[in-house]
Amino acid sequence: MSGLYICRPFTTNTIKFHAMLRRLLFLFPFIASLSVWAQDQPADKSLLWKISGGGTSRPSYLFGTIHLICPADFTWTPTMTRCFETCDQLCLEMNLADPNIMTEVAMAMIDQSGKKLRDYFTASQYQKLEARFKQSTGMGLEMMQQVKPIALESMILE
Repeated sequence: MSGLYICRPFTTNTIKFHAMLRRLLFLFPFIASLSVWAQDQPADKSLLWKISGGGTSRPSYLFGTIHLICPADFTWTPTMTRCFETCDQLCLEMNLADPNIMTEVAMAMIDQSGKKLRDYFTASQYQKLEARFKQSTGMGLEMMQQVKPIALESMILE
């Protein structure tokens, strides 16, 4: 005998699996046709979305990102170029796992103007901010006088 073969009888799970497999194979042409139909949609609307209405005087644009994409699959259209060239502000996503970017972000949070954190608020506002900061972090604001107010946001919200 050249090998040992073990035959297992069909169980309820095996029968259910084969039935599900037949259904998937039956549905495959339909699913594949949806994929082809989706690719026929205009490429300039796949990642760039226009936000308008609701009393806004000018539209805003939201550009979705794909974190893992093959260069051949990435498309850039004239519409996208036009939107980026005419925008007033551009906000980008950052890779916060990159230590170089984190260093740049930390440096940007330091107020270079010479103002202290206290200078941005009235006495009453500062007192409320200090109470909230202490409640949230367990620390006072004494050590935070050199940072911009935006730096406190992530610390308070965590």
